[in-house]
Amino acid sequence: MERLAAIMDASGELDSAEGMKRAVQVLARFERCIQPTSSGCHLWMGSLATDGYGRFSLNGRLLLARRVAYELWVGHIEAHERVFSRCGARACVNYRHLEARPVAMPTLPVDRFTRLWAQTEAGSWFLGLWTADGYLSPNASMSLALKDHDGVQLAAVALGLPGERIGLLRGLGQARIRVGVKWFLPRLAALRITPGPKTGREHAPWGLEHNRHFWRGVLDGDGWLSPERRVIGLVTAGSELRDQFVHFLDKALGCTPTLSVRNEGSLYQVTLTGSNAVALASLLYVESTFALPRKHAASMLLIEGDRVLRTRAREVGARNQRIIAAYTGGCSAYEIAIRESVSADTVYYVLKRAGVTRRPREWYAAQKQHCRKGHPLNESNTRIEQNGARRCLTCARDRGRAWARQRRGEVSGQHPLGFGPT
Repeated sequence: MERLAAIMDASGELDSAEGMKRAVQVLARFERCIQPTSSGCHLWMGSLATDGYGRFSLNGRLLLARRVAYELWVGHIEAHERVFSRCGARACVNYRHLEARPVAMPTLPVDRFTRLWAQTEAGSWFLGLWTADGYLSPNASMSLALKDHDGVQLAAVALGLPGERIGLLRGLGQARIRVGVKWFLPRLAALRITPGPKTGREHAPWGLEHNRHFWRGVLDGDGWLSPERRVIGLVTAGSELRDQFVHFLDKALGCTPTLSVRNEGSLYQVTLTGSNAVALASLLYVESTFALPRKHAASMLLIEGDRVLRTRAREVGARNQRIIAAYTGGCSAYEIAIRESVSADTVYYVLKRAGVTRRPREWYAAQKQHCRKGHPLNESNTRIEQNGARRCLTCARDRGRAWARQRRGEVSGQHPLGFGPT
């Protein structure tokens, strides 16, 4: 309880009695949202982010529920540490399943908003994110608000701000960084960046037009990824930013995206599909330190799905080559279908796509050496039909004799199967 009181009153303004009273109330509110399961996980039943992680409001700040649980029952979390769940459940807040592991963060310049800082991964990513989602608040402050709390924490690390500067927008359920305009706007102007998509004048700062970290930040803010459809898109209100992104794609990947207009001409959309989308995801998100977790996870899923598709395409290509080789070598479509575990229609489809002519029925008839009952299909025991099929004369005679015996039984009043009078 003392640890929770210290977390709530970091500045030490409250007396011990008031701090303990509020700590008891917060602990009761936190425990009401926990539901134990038979697997040992304690699932968070309160507010959930879009990526499935639990969220908890404390002192006007939106915190991850697992971080609160760790600090409550385990200990302090260092600035360079992140809390992970060993069980793999994102909504689990069981402190026995949680562990804090250090995350390797690059060394950043002490002075932010310089040319040196803007060329680092953290600086260029933050500027891209701010170009997409930064805006001017009515209360004379510059704000960056995101639903992804981890992303806002990364932005605070890149900006060099303490965690206390991260607030909560209760109406929208977003975490927010807010700083004064008089401090922030001149620093943005020095880098030639205009904040806020509402202005319609955003563009890449000088020297970052072809920086992949900057464009990763832009996609984190105003982009969207669909791993199922293999699509990556960017929606922006600035025509200049759109043209710079198209030029970056042409130079980095050598591809031309699809351009469209949305919202009655006020928004521009840039879309990449298929292998181009996979190439962009690999360029921007592989081996990246600063990225929104949900966008990074979607890009990894897109890359993994493309790898599975390519592997499956290679397997199907090798199977088709085996089908063609076996068919030209004299095997029948039925034998190939059994060997490759496919249908005969699939075999004929592969042969048709490869331009291989199907054999006539006479060829298949000539390959048969015995009938279904084992009689040899030699010259004296075979009749050739008009359609090329070969018939067994022995089987034909047996069927004729059986029909004659049945017919005689019906005429003499006997049961056709010999059971006595009918």
